[in-house]
Amino acid sequence: MRANSFSVVIGAIAALCCASQIAAAQEPVESPVQPKATLANFEVHPDFEIQLVASEPQIVDPVAIRFDEYGNLWVVEMRDYPHGPADGQKPTSRIKILRDEDADGFFETAHIFADNLLFATGVQPYNAPSVGTKDKPHFGVIVTLAGEVRWMSDTDGDFKADIVETWFSGFEQKNPQLRANDPTMGPDGWIYIANGLRNGTVKAVKEDWKDQPPVTLRSQDFRFDPKTGKCEAISGYGQFGMTFDDAGNRFVCSNRNPCNHVVLSQKYLNRNPFLVRTQTVEVVSPAGPASRVHAISKPWTTSTLHAGQFTAACGVTVYRGNTFPKEFYGNSFTCEPTGNLVHRAVLTMVGPTFTSKPGRNGVEFLASRDNWFRPVNLANAPDGTLYVVDMYRAVIEHPQFMPAELKVRRDLRAGSDRGRIYRVVPKGRELIHPGRFVAVEQAYLLESNGFWRDTLARLHLQTHDTPMVHFDAPNGRGFSEPARRNDTTAKMQPQRVGSAASFRELLNGDSLAASELVKLLPMEVSSWHDQAVLTLPPERSLAILDELKTMSNHDDLLHDLCQQIAMRNIDDDTVQALRVVVNMHRWGQRPAFIGLATGLVRRGKQITQLALKMPMADQQKLDDFLAANVTELAAEKTSDRLAAINVVQYAVGDVATKALLALSEYDSSAEVKVAAIDALRRFQSPQIAQQLLSGFNSQTPGLQRAIVRSCAARPLSALTLVETVLAKTIPASSLDSATQRVLRRYRQPKVKAAVSKALALLVPADRKAVLTKYADSVTLENDPLRGRAVFEKNCATCHRIGSLGINIAPDIADSRSKTPEYLLMNILDPNRAVDANYFSYTAVTNDGKVTTGLIASETSSSVTLKQAEGKTVTLLREDIDELKNNGVSLMPVGLEKTIDKQQMADLISFIKNWRYLDGELPIDLK
Repeated sequence: MRANSFSVVIGAIAALCCASQIAAAQEPVESPVQPKATLANFEVHPDFEIQLVASEPQIVDPVAIRFDEYGNLWVVEMRDYPHGPADGQKPTSRIKILRDEDADGFFETAHIFADNLLFATGVQPYNAPSVGTKDKPHFGVIVTLAGEVRWMSDTDGDFKADIVETWFSGFEQKNPQLRANDPTMGPDGWIYIANGLRNGTVKAVKEDWKDQPPVTLRSQDFRFDPKTGKCEAISGYGQFGMTFDDAGNRFVCSNRNPCNHVVLSQKYLNRNPFLVRTQTVEVVSPAGPASRVHAISKPWTTSTLHAGQFTAACGVTVYRGNTFPKEFYGNSFTCEPTGNLVHRAVLTMVGPTFTSKPGRNGVEFLASRDNWFRPVNLANAPDGTLYVVDMYRAVIEHPQFMPAELKVRRDLRAGSDRGRIYRVVPKGRELIHPGRFVAVEQAYLLESNGFWRDTLARLHLQTHDTPMVHFDAPNGRGFSEPARRNDTTAKMQPQRVGSAASFRELLNGDSLAASELVKLLPMEVSSWHDQAVLTLPPERSLAILDELKTMSNHDDLLHDLCQQIAMRNIDDDTVQALRVVVNMHRWGQRPAFIGLATGLVRRGKQITQLALKMPMADQQKLDDFLAANVTELAAEKTSDRLAAINVVQYAVGDVATKALLALSEYDSSAEVKVAAIDALRRFQSPQIAQQLLSGFNSQTPGLQRAIVRSCAARPLSALTLVETVLAKTIPASSLDSATQRVLRRYRQPKVKAAVSKALALLVPADRKAVLTKYADSVTLENDPLRGRAVFEKNCATCHRIGSLGINIAPDIADSRSKTPEYLLMNILDPNRAVDANYFSYTAVTNDGKVTTGLIASETSSSVTLKQAEGKTVTLLREDIDELKNNGVSLMPVGLEKTIDKQQMADLISFIKNWRYLDGELPIDLK
C-alpha cells in the first residue's frame, strides 16, 4: 500500500488498543452496543447501580444537560462535531427538552426547542421576569454556541423557542473542542462561562447592554450579570466544564487537569499592576503525568506517553445531592472519555483551598468495557442523583489533534446518530420523580439537595433585583435574607491562622494597618496567604515589609514584596526598602535583597548604584553582607553555596566574577557549577565567555547546556560563542533549538552574520546530498511489517518501540506529531539537532582504557556511561584521565550504507504506524 493510503486503511477501526492501558482482562466488546444492552458493560462503585434515562433516537450527540424547576431535562446536542456543516449547509446542533411523561424514570418524550445551531456547548435555565404558570410554563435558557451567548425563550408553552436574543459575541472559535461553554449561575447570581482555553474580545450585543465596554479574555474565563449585562474577565481557565460547591468555590478542568480550584479572583490581581506572582488556581487533583486513571476497556491515546493518565478530562462536577451516602457529598467527579470512565476524588479543605485523594485506589467510580462510551459531562439532578452525559462515539478526539495518518480515518463520525444519558443511583434507593415543582416538596428538597437550593436562588433572582445568598452549609440550611453579597460586605470571623477565613481577611484588608495584616499570616508557609498580601495596592508594600522584618519563614513573600517595591521605580522607596533589608535578621536578608535586585534589573538599574544614596553606616552593612556571601561560596553545604551564588551575581566587580568563575571550574558539585555558570550570564563579557568555553568538550551534558545558555544570553558573549563554533572548537550541534532561537533574535550586524554562518554548519554538505537522494523514499509504497524487520536489525540495540528493542537513545515511540520527512532527516542526519543528553562521550582512564557511551548519571565521585544493548560502565572520577564530548550523537552517521530507499520507506512506516500493528486490526496490512 502507499504511504498516504495507510491512514485510510487504519481508519476502518473504531478504537485501537494500547496494551499498557488495559486494566482488566475482559472479553472484548464489539461496539456499538444497543443502549440497554451496554449497561452490562459497566462497572460502578459496589454501592451503586447505573440506569439508562435517555438514548437515541430521542437524543443524539449530547454534550451538556440541565434540569429546570419543572423536571424538564434540557439537552445540548452537538450534532455538527467535529467538522461542522459542509459549505452551503445549515448547522445541525440542537437544544432539546426531554420529558418523562409517564414518570417511569425514562425520558421518552423529546421536543426540539431550538435547531440549526452551530457548535452548541451549554445551556442554563433562566426565565424572563414572568415565570409563567403551572399549566402554561414559560421556558427560557441561556445558551453558549459558536462564539456567542444567546437567550432563548418559549412564551406560549409549546416547547419551541419563539424569542432568540444574542447577548454577547466575540469568543474565539478556532476549534469545536475549545470554545466557550457550560454557562452556570453562580451563588452571586452572575452567569459564569468556561472559555474553552481560548481568548477573544467579547462584546455585549443586546441593545440595552451595548454601553458595556468590550472584555478582552487572556487566559481567563468570563462572567456576566443577566440583570444588567455587566460583564468581566475572571480568573480560571476552564476547557469544558465548570462547577461550584456549597461555599461558592469554583472548579474547572482541562484535558490533563481533572480538577482545579479557582482560589484568587481577578479583581484582586487587578489592583496591583506590579504583581509578578499571579497564581490563581490550585491543582486539586493530580494532573498530567502525575494523574492516574484505571480503564477496564481498551482505550487508545494518540500519545503513548499519556497511557493510564488523564488525557481528555472534562465535565468536572461537585456532587451536592441528597441521595448518595454522606461521604460522597462534596466529592468531585470528572469525565475521562478517552478512558471510557468517570473519576471520583474526595476533596479535603486545606487553608483556602483543597487537596484530594481518589475515591478508591486502583479502580474508578464508573467505567465501561464499551470503547464507544464517551462520558463528556455530568449534572446534579432534582432527585439527588448524578447524571452522566454519554456522547457515544467511536472517536472523541478532534482531528486537529490527531497524527496526520489518522486525520482521514473513516470512522470520525461513527456514532453520530447515537447518544445516551445515565443516572447513577445508590442500590435500593427509591427516588422522588422530578415531576412538577410543587410547594409540598419544597421543604424536603431545600433541606439537603444543592440542585433545589440553586434553583430557588435562580427563581428568586428572576423576580428580584438581588440574589439569595447561601453560605457554607452541606445540610442545605444556608440561605440568608435576600441581599447582594460580595467579598467586602460579607464579614467572616478569623479562624485559626492559615485558614480560609484569614486568607479572606488578608484579601479584604484595605482598612487594616500593616501590623494587623502581618498578624494574619500563618506561622507555616502558605503561598496563598502570601499571594493575598502581594495583591494589595503597591503603595502599601513598604509598610508591610517593615512589619515583616522580624518574622521568619516568609522568604518568598519577602522576595516578591521587595521586587514589587523596586519595580515601582521610585528611588526613595527602593532605598528605604534596602535600608530595611540590610538591618533585618540575616535569615530574611538574602531573599529580600535578591527581590530588590531583580526588580531593579527589570528597570535597567543596579542595586549597588542605588545603595550609594544610603547613609554610610548602611552602605557598610551592605558591603559586609555581600562580602559574607562571597566568603560563603566556599561553604561546606551545597544549599549555602547556592544561596550565596544568588546574592553574589548582583554584586559588581572583579571579586564577584572571579569567585563565580572559580566555582564553575573547580567545584566538585555539578549543581553548584551550573548555578555559578547561570549567574555569570548577567555579566556582558567576552572574556568570561572565553573562559567558560575553554574546557567545553570535557564537560558533562548538563554543564555544557549551562555554558551555552549563559554565553548566548548577551550579544557580546553570544558572538564569542558562535565564533568558537565557527572555529570548530566546539560542535555546532551544541547549539540546541532553544539556543538557536535566542541567537536569531540579535540584530547587531556582526553578531547576526556570525550566527548565520554558525547555524549553517548544522547540516554538513554530505548530509545534504544524502537527504536529497533519499527524499522520495517518503512517497514510496511501503510495508510497516517489513519496516519492523529493518528496525530490529539496525535500530533495536539503542531504541525501543513497543516491546521491541532497548531504550538507550531518545524515545521515538511517540511518533504522533512526527512527519515522515522529519523522521527521514533525523535518521540520516542524527547530529543536526541532538539533545545534549545524548551526545556520545569518550572516557580515557589513567591506564589508557577507552570507553564510549552516553552519560547516564554522575556524582561527585563517579560517572556512569550507558552503551548499546543496555550495557552500563561506571568509572571513578579519580581513575579518569580525560572525559571528552565527541560532539556527535551516539547514533552513527551513514545508515544509508546499509538501508536502501525501499527499506527506509518501510522503516519510517513502521515508526509511524507501529501502534496499529497489534493484531486488533480486522485487515491484512501486507
